[in-house]
Amino acid sequence: MSVNNLPPPEFFSITPPLMDFEHELIWFDLTESFSQKIEYDKSNHVSTNTRELMELAFNQPLNLQDQKLLLNELQKNPFFVYQIKLSPLKLPRLVENNPLISIEILLKLMDSPEITEYFHVLVNMDITLHSMEVTDHFR
Repeated sequence: MSVNNLPPPEFFSITPPLMDFEHELIWFDLTESFSQKIEYDKSNHVSTNTRELMELAFNQPLNLQDQKLLLNELQKNPFFVYQIKLSPLKLPRLVENNPLISIEILLKLMDSPEITEYFHVLVNMDITLHSMEVTDHFR
C-alpha cells in the first residue's frame, strides 16, 4: 500500500467552554456615535528633540542648558535610560563628552542586569580626567 492511499489522520479536540465576557470586554464602535475618548500615556515618551540632544551628547560636550534639560528628563522619566539607545559600546563617548550625564545614567541603571557590562566598559576605558571622575563616583 502506498502512502498516497492512506486516509488522513483524525484529530479530536474538546470544544472549549464558553466564557462570559459581559463585563470584561469592551468593543469599540468607531462610528459617529462613538463617545469614548482614547488617550495615550505620554509620561514616558521621549520627544524627538530630547532624542536628538542625547545623540549629540555622545558626540560633543553639551552646554549647561542642554545638560540641565537631559538631567531633568532623567529625573522625570524613569524609563528614559532604556529609550535613549545607550549601549556599553557608546558609554566611553558619553563619558568623555558629558561625564555628569554619564554618572546620572549609570545611577539609573544600577538595578538593571546590564550594569556590570557598563562598569566593565568603564573600568577598561583609556584613563582620562573624565573617565576617572565617573569611575571615582562609583567607588
